Amino acid sequence: MNKSAIVTGGSSGIGHSIALQLIELGFNVFILSRRPPSEWDEKMPSCWNADTNWIEVDFTSTQKLEKAIESWLSVYGNTLSLLVHSAIDYGANSRRPFSNISIEDWERVFKVNVGALFVLCQHLVPQMSKNGEGLIIPISSEVAYNSGAGRMDYAASKAAAKSLVHSLADEAHNLPIQIVSLLPEGMVNTPGIQKRREKGDPILNEYAKASSFRPAIESILFDMGRRHHGNVYSVNMHGAMSKVESQQSLMSNVTSSDIGALHYES
Repeated sequence: MNKSAIVTGGSSGIGHSIALQLIELGFNVFILSRRPPSEWDEKMPSCWNADTNWIEVDFTSTQKLEKAIESWLSVYGNTLSLLVHSAIDYGANSRRPFSNISIEDWERVFKVNVGALFVLCQHLVPQMSKNGEGLIIPISSEVAYNSGAGRMDYAASKAAAKSLVHSLADEAHNLPIQIVSLLPEGMVNTPGIQKRREKGDPILNEYAKASSFRPAIESILFDMGRRHHGNVYSVNMHGAMSKVESQQSLMSNVTSSDIGALHYES
């Protein structure tokens, strides 16, 4: 049986492009998203079965997400080798002052951008460990480092997700799990960005494409992330990777060996 990959937010943008690439590479790709395939901007190849490989998920509901993942693991768990987390909530399609951010907006953004990632990792890492191999690729953002005005909820959530990933990479040092984060160097021409620009805006031609991530994904998959574990890379419009942070640079004087690393028995 082919190795299975879960791609969240694979209905459009970067997640969709990566899902298509993984299918080409022979992975059995399962896409978690809210919208059904019939509403996606691009069609999936005929070899991909929407009836079995699309999983409807509301990332704002921990209970629904856990139920969907547990159900999937009961059938396909022994084939799991890859998670790409690309699901995202920007909070709004335009910048606005923090006084205009409702508590409902704030909580929703954190549930999708941080909470869903936590739930996925908590359920999938033990299974990957049991399988003897696993790779997690979270799609990050430059706002995790450069917050800026008018996007407090989105920036804070991506910074929190970055910290979550760094902690997990440190704790999982004794597991057969690799974690490599990717983020676009600049803007990416995705359906989400297009909604925030006027139709036909020429600046979109200067943005990277979602497919720009293909060389980076291929490089990471070459050894299932072993050369890149714990690192964060920016990806430019030509697909070149530049290291933003390394796991070594993030290590403090107190290591996971001091506090107790993750342990999962097969």
